[in-house]
Amino acid sequence: MKKPLLLVLLFISFFLTTSACSNGHCQMLESCTAATDCAPGLYCGNCPILRKNKPFCIRGQNNNIPTAIVNGLPFNKYTWLVTHNAFSIVDAPLLSGPQRITFYNQEDSVTNQLRNGVRGLMLDMYDFENDIWLCHSLRGQCYNITAFEASEGIAYQWRYIIENEPGDPGFQKGSCSNRKESKPLTSKAASLFLQNYFPTLPVQAEACKENSAPLMNMVATCYKAAGNTMPNFLAVNFYMRSDGGGVFDALDRMNGQTLCGCVSITACQAGAPLGTCRNNEIRNFTSPANPRGSFSGNVQLTASASRINLTSLLTARGIIDYILRCILMLSMA
Repeated sequence: MKKPLLLVLLFISFFLTTSACSNGHCQMLESCTAATDCAPGLYCGNCPILRKNKPFCIRGQNNNIPTAIVNGLPFNKYTWLVTHNAFSIVDAPLLSGPQRITFYNQEDSVTNQLRNGVRGLMLDMYDFENDIWLCHSLRGQCYNITAFEASEGIAYQWRYIIENEPGDPGFQKGSCSNRKESKPLTSKAASLFLQNYFPTLPVQAEACKENSAPLMNMVATCYKAAGNTMPNFLAVNFYMRSDGGGVFDALDRMNGQTLCGCVSITACQAGAPLGTCRNNEIRNFTSPANPRGSFSGNVQLTASASRINLTSLLTARGIIDYILRCILMLSMA
């Protein structure tokens, strides 16, 4: 009977360890077993590609809207989150007519993207069969209705926006060159700066790594390449995936530097001189240690309608059931 008793004690220890916080009290990077464990704006997930298999709370919403903290500045003084191919959603319902033939770039509805703080949607729009279609062209006969003529009186993109290379060229460490259609990144003739940050081929399982430390490194690279100009738009794939704060922490840092010269927008004080910051510097979080497996299923943001299907993970209930079966088998041996 010693073995089953030992396993029971180990199970209790495991259960207590994973239940250190619950009922919406778990903060970012704290261990969790369900979405309801995490505080509002966080969800329960992991990042296996970084060997962070144990489920922990990850930021999934932008609750620091810059205009609510520092208001009244010109539009090009702020930085906003943009979803690349916002319409191309994993597990989206089938269409009634021709089906989607494209890569998937996001995981929840456009409505939920907007609820979670996304403020720009990249939509490739085409004139097809006398209707407006959202699609990606494979060098076929598509007519891009966003290539506006000057006579239409609609803002022509390249007059107002500078942009770095999209896809893999925009992922090269230490390099940030302008898109060929765009003016040079150092040009002062365009007042808005869009930073593309997504690989040519989107991979869900790698997005949590891409949207973490490498993202801030590339932001710094493009900031310097643009003559110390902060991007106004940051376009990403799978915007909710990261190893902690992700794109939302990046936005806080970018807006904090531009708007008030602080480490984060949460340190800004409305009406205060540049560089006058609250004493709340961003903590240097570390991920939960000693991975014990992974968490899966439908991850739901607390107090939100957002649901995301993270297919690469296991359910916490499955782990517990497995341990109980092992205890039962050994006790009967």
